[in-house]
Amino acid sequence: MKTRNTAHIVARIATGRISVQALESGMTGGSGTRTETEATPISTRMKMTLGGADFEITPLSSEEQIVGGDTPTQWEWDVIPKHAGTLRLHLAAIVELKNLSRDFATVDREIAVQVDPVGAVMNFAGKNAVWILGSLGTGITGLWAWWRKRKKSKGPSGQTP
Repeated sequence: MKTRNTAHIVARIATGRISVQALESGMTGGSGTRTETEATPISTRMKMTLGGADFEITPLSSEEQIVGGDTPTQWEWDVIPKHAGTLRLHLAAIVELKNLSRDFATVDREIAVQVDPVGAVMNFAGKNAVWILGSLGTGITGLWAWWRKRKKSKGPSGQTP
């Protein structure tokens, strides 16, 4: 992952009637992606939560969903790391039975987050705009004053006295 870039995270749960291959089919792949499976008890009502203090996490699906039938139940989140480093994400599968909840499967992952160079420059410029503009203004004013002084010292014909 890179700072200030959005990663899409998907978690799926299915009944025992659905194979692991069917559970994993259709999952987006590509460089830098990982698909892992973990066994967990399930019920007809489940919750999935994704958390991490070092991330901005936007849920894209309902936290509580019904599990059953011939298709997997899917939860999705958009995740943006707040800074670079080795950061932790926590995924919890929560079984709900008769208004009681119990966390069964929890998955903690350490995510290596790299600095996005363009994002770092934009972030720096945004936080230091007053100082940058002030420095540019001072530099331009100094060049203008130097140019005027040089022009005056050459005299009207452009020659130095």
